[in-house]
Amino acid sequence: MVWWWKMKLIKGDCMIELDKLEESSVDCLITDPPYSTPIITGFGRTKCKNVADLSMQEEYIKSFKKKVERVLKPNGRVFIFCNDSYYPSIFRAFYNWHSLQMVVWDKEKIGMGKPFRKQHELILYANRESFEYIRGCKTFATVMKYKQVPTKERLHPAQKPLELLKDLIMGYTTEGEVVLDCFMGSGATGIAAKELNREFIGIELNDDFFEIATNQLDDALHENKDNNSHPSIKRNKNEARDDASSTQDALHENQDKYAPAISGSNAENDDSSLESRYVSKNPDVKVADHEKPEVQE
Repeated sequence: MVWWWKMKLIKGDCMIELDKLEESSVDCLITDPPYSTPIITGFGRTKCKNVADLSMQEEYIKSFKKKVERVLKPNGRVFIFCNDSYYPSIFRAFYNWHSLQMVVWDKEKIGMGKPFRKQHELILYANRESFEYIRGCKTFATVMKYKQVPTKERLHPAQKPLELLKDLIMGYTTEGEVVLDCFMGSGATGIAAKELNREFIGIELNDDFFEIATNQLDDALHENKDNNSHPSIKRNKNEARDDASSTQDALHENQDKYAPAISGSNAENDDSSLESRYVSKNPDVKVADHEKPEVQE
């Protein structure tokens, strides 16, 4: 676990770690869970898709929703990135909430596919109670046009544009509120939250991506301290991208959503690296603004 000024990074399975967070402590969830592709069952030479295959998605998202409901405040807001196959399961799970809306992220560039080449990704928005959009205007477009992060600059195959994340955060949170990302990836949501003076909680299971996110947020915090201005994503292409080289190869071969394993075990961090990144292994340690805590055994 890593603690910084208004930030908390947790390495582990979100289905376990969510139970450890304080009840009603989160204002907004912005996350991008791994997609599971429905199974195509083969009978001899015939292949067919079964609607029942979606039940695996639905059971997982229902369990995830229960845990999210516990940590969200009564008027908590949710943004979940997904594809067209995953959207029905998420929509059904959140159907009893106060408000639901499908948002389309137009990437302004076509991707892979045949005969249709996808140019978009879906975002499900939901809120538990009535919530008024607060960013200066009374409406929010359901089609958001942001260019995707160039492939050569991605530290995660599903990395989202910083400006897109900032747009969501600015419209649906205020300064000082808490943003949660249960599938943190490269840490882009945390960077956006920090730039906008929001608190952030990030959870990531994959060891390599947790390391990348930690480095990115550490760089951003140091940049903010040195320049006394809002940080931006600082990509160390010689270090962080090396950690994600295997996923980069996979991305070139397959443009579908990267789906990491759901389960796994936490690994112990090296004390020297913890100290160099201002990390505390003791979750009870309270860290003052930009001060270096002691490494607790």
